[in-house]
Amino acid sequence: MSSIKLVNQTKMSALIYMSQGSTLSGRLPVGPGGSVVVPTTNSYIITGTITMDDGNTYISAPVSFTSPSQNVLAQVYQNEGTYTFQLVASAGTAPSKITLSNSCKYPVQFAIVRNGSPLASVIVVNDYDNAFVSTVQTYTFSGVVDGITTDPITSSDPNMIVAVQADNNPVADFQGYSLAFL
Repeated sequence: MSSIKLVNQTKMSALIYMSQGSTLSGRLPVGPGGSVVVPTTNSYIITGTITMDDGNTYISAPVSFTSPSQNVLAQVYQNEGTYTFQLVASAGTAPSKITLSNSCKYPVQFAIVRNGSPLASVIVVNDYDNAFVSTVQTYTFSGVVDGITTDPITSSDPNMIVAVQADNNPVADFQGYSLAFL
């Protein structure tokens, strides 16, 4: 399981702000010499919508997965005289991407949700056509220690260690602080 570890290497309590993309995902207090572990495993849910020639619109059952690499195929499946519009998920072939494929002769709209929030809505127009959605996430951190706010740092590593550190050169009578990747 992926996780980010936040470590406070100072003698003061720290408050670390963590954002995923442009969304604040945590205000995490970390005591002096303490640490906090934040899981970074994501869950995805995808549904598909298709409108047929007769004007009827069909919505697939959702497919769920946690892998950052996944293939999802939209298809109309015939079984014992009935037709079902469905999404079929399989192991991904493109790293850090969801590959969306359409084997239907009508456009399919894929609605993608990550961790309960909309990630993307993609229309794959042609049968046997593909579209890709990146699952790479960017994490940004900043901290507040003894009333001093650090510069932000950013990474896309879901298994990083972020440390709050006291700077070697105090400014005037104030101790400076910064964040660093270990």
